[in-house]
Amino acid sequence: MRVSILGAGASGIFSALEIRRNTAIETTVFDLNPAPGRKLAVTGSGRGNLTNMNQDESAYRSFTIKNVFRSFPLLDPRELRKRLADLGIPTDQTADGWVYPMSDSAANAAATLRAQLSASGVRSAANTRITRVIVDHDGKFTLQSDQGETFAGFDALVVATGSKSYPQLGGDASILESIRALGIRVAEFQPALTGLILKKAEKRLSGVRLDVKASLRADGRLLGEEAGNLIFTDFGVNGPAAMNLSHLVHRPLSQQKPITLTIDFLPEGAAATMRRYFRSRAFRRIPYATIWHAFLPDKLCAFFSDRWGATADQPVNSVSDAQFKAHLQSLAAFDLPVVGTKSFADAQVSIGGVDLNEVNPATMESKKIPGLYFAGEVLDCIGKCGGYNLHWGFSTGVIAGRAIVNNAAGG
Repeated sequence: MRVSILGAGASGIFSALEIRRNTAIETTVFDLNPAPGRKLAVTGSGRGNLTNMNQDESAYRSFTIKNVFRSFPLLDPRELRKRLADLGIPTDQTADGWVYPMSDSAANAAATLRAQLSASGVRSAANTRITRVIVDHDGKFTLQSDQGETFAGFDALVVATGSKSYPQLGGDASILESIRALGIRVAEFQPALTGLILKKAEKRLSGVRLDVKASLRADGRLLGEEAGNLIFTDFGVNGPAAMNLSHLVHRPLSQQKPITLTIDFLPEGAAATMRRYFRSRAFRRIPYATIWHAFLPDKLCAFFSDRWGATADQPVNSVSDAQFKAHLQSLAAFDLPVVGTKSFADAQVSIGGVDLNEVNPATMESKKIPGLYFAGEVLDCIGKCGGYNLHWGFSTGVIAGRAIVNNAAGG
């Protein structure tokens, strides 16, 4: 049996390793990059956020299936960590469940996986961009490259080419036109897990970073909510709270609906404490700004003080109850019109790709074409920030590889 895998990212690598650790099936990985794991080598800001211990339905999003987590038998994160450790990548986790290599190096993890691919006998066809898939009359697969090369006689094919994100690292979706021609539903990719571009960037706040609650609305209708770190930039906002909402922007924007990001700057319990300070005799003669400085960064306090017409030394007893309530409200619901997202070059992943209804979740095999499998980001699924996208890639790669092994054994 001969198997070809398109793409040497997380899903392609794990699919190949799963096949070769169980059988001697001839396995060839085609990739347009000079070496496997190029994008993996820089993930997690170079540290390698490989998975997350907190797996639930809120972690994965798709436009084609409502509950990805319940529909697909993803690896338990403990099993994935054991697999990584067995390959030579021991891991550690943060207090909030984010998992990194003990080396704290994504490049080291990628190098280890490259070594394992080589040791397992996986064949590598680097610097090769496959742009066409042909299903032969006998059910086998023929591949054609953009350089006119032809590779024929494959019994199974795993498409793990990723998406259009990070084109500077090989992000490419040229194969999808050929996949669509086979009768498989494919949605156009859009940038996801990226920054939101605001109609008017609050440049005075550029560089401010803090935890917030954020909600996104289109024409007044709630699209999604997130809690997490937010970073103000020269173009708008970034950080997990914004990035986890970015995939929701594209559809309403194409319909020319107004989109608003509403930010609640007040930490849990802050409003009640501020009210207590405001009403306390001990605070009546101190600067009003003291109340806000207890919870918020200086830049943010100065920004809102100017909006309110307050001075730095204005005492608390000069502010009316109505003014205080209005100030609290403006901090709890700060509206920012959104006009777009950053491009694929700045997007960690892309939403869109192969419709999840096109594959059998238990095997990742196409429901229409026997022997054709899909894994990773080429599928219409994204995870939140925090290692979920690599978990999806590793898991679906293993599922596809295992299914190929079972089919070869007549299972």
